[in-house]
Amino acid sequence: MVNEMDLLADAVAAAILADISSYCGHWQETVTEQCNATVCELIKGIDEVQKLTQFAKVDSLATPEERAQQAETMRKMLLAMVTDIRVVLIKLAMRTRTMQYIGSQEDSPEKRALAKETLDIFAP
Repeated sequence: MVNEMDLLADAVAAAILADISSYCGHWQETVTEQCNATVCELIKGIDEVQKLTQFAKVDSLATPEERAQQAETMRKMLLAMVTDIRVVLIKLAMRTRTMQYIGSQEDSPEKRALAKETLDIFAP
């Protein structure tokens, strides 16, 4: 999906390696040596966005207006912290792929929560 967006090889490599920080302790040195510093920076950005989305969930008990405001604040924070717009595009492509996958899964509270987060944060 990222490859189809014509974001150049660095972005494609970053999308493929996006979860490396979860599996490899000294990934930054390895990625910089094996790929380049740009790929490393993109992966850092993706990692920061993933951490932010994990910790900044929209409150499901809030009123619709409060939820909309929380989602807007979250979107602004995401865009403000990203130094390279490719990070946002990669994250959107990753979320799109996730949504395509869970679309074929049975309905569950986790599936609904992910779909709601996608509608609130990423779709706009």
